[in-house]
Amino acid sequence: MFHKPEYAVVFDGASPLAGSVTADCSDAKWLVDALCVSLPRYLADASLDLAGCLALALEGILPRYLGCEGAASVPAYGVPSAGAVMVRVVDAELELLRIGDCSLVVGLRSGEFITMEDELLPALDANALSVLVETAARQGIEARAARPLINDELVANRQRMNEPGGYWILEPYGKGVSQASVLRVPLGEVRDVLLMTDGFSSAHDTLHLYANAPELLVAVRDTGVESVFGAIEAGFAADPTWNRYPRFKQIDDITAVHVVVGDVRAVGGTGTQ
Repeated sequence: MFHKPEYAVVFDGASPLAGSVTADCSDAKWLVDALCVSLPRYLADASLDLAGCLALALEGILPRYLGCEGAASVPAYGVPSAGAVMVRVVDAELELLRIGDCSLVVGLRSGEFITMEDELLPALDANALSVLVETAARQGIEARAARPLINDELVANRQRMNEPGGYWILEPYGKGVSQASVLRVPLGEVRDVLLMTDGFSSAHDTLHLYANAPELLVAVRDTGVESVFGAIEAGFAADPTWNRYPRFKQIDDITAVHVVVGDVRAVGGTGTQ
């Protein structure tokens, strides 16, 4: 996550399913950190659209990744990946981009909302969660205890990364960038934008504290990102067995940036197994 007055970016690295080849604690974290260093120089160039900025940043990162011992032989499910949502002011427009299961919602001055959410990866996750619940019921164990038993399902989903019929996301080879969802909105029509990881959007799509992303944005306006952050942590802490809210880890990475015309408010945190 990083932001300046003219842009804001939120990344969410995918949980690793294979060993690391980089020197970081996970290759996904390495990828996100590399993007945070490489991307700003391209974002400063208004002649490049957001997808072009990402493509150039990844083009520069790829040789560094392949320079890590064993990187060239990493299986498809082990290649590091990350979702992203981005917003940037370009002249009199607000440029938006979403890829992976990060999401954003734009609040317009008219009172309407524009939501950009992924459908592909959440659908794959929903299927895997069904397997998790079925496995737990069949084994007579808690959903949390069943998580290691469905690893093959998660690996199979990850192998569909940046493949037709699968899902699109950022990775060092840059194959998914061209499939990112992009939009431009007249800046004068925009009141604010909420950019978030799936850990933050779980406030509405998993914990059901809010009906949808627009309601979540309204809550952030009223109480701030920190308040929602705390409610998410409390919600998952109250379900240590994962039976009420089936999931793949105790709590996911929770990051959000609330961009108000003339202001930016952000909060982030790291999930654990």
